[in-house]
Amino acid sequence: MTHQCNFHGNAKVALLGDLVVSAGIERLAQHDKQDNTFWPILEHSPAFANLEAPITCRQEGAKQKRYPLRGHPDHLRWLDHKMVVGLANNHIMDYGVLGLEDTLEHLNNSRIQHTGADRKS
Repeated sequence: MTHQCNFHGNAKVALLGDLVVSAGIERLAQHDKQDNTFWPILEHSPAFANLEAPITCRQEGAKQKRYPLRGHPDHLRWLDHKMVVGLANNHIMDYGVLGLEDTLEHLNNSRIQHTGADRKS
């Protein structure tokens, strides 16, 4: 579900829910080119989403997780640099500290702002 909030009539922010940067986001982007519902919101507004999974190519997942989630760095190209993602959630450490460090590096390289976790937390 996507919501737009207006503040004093001149500021808009798209608030998104959980986001897993996987092949599904690529399919959504390609489908949306046809009906044009989702991406126009992100083109003109800053957006905030919960990044539900680390961005890493690592194979070794956290052994205590039944279903470790992860996103592939190649799919970050579908996100806009005006987006801010939150990292404070139950899956961001699915691939350990190295998976978090990969995530921070990929987000920084893609110019995607983030909050909720860093190398010092």
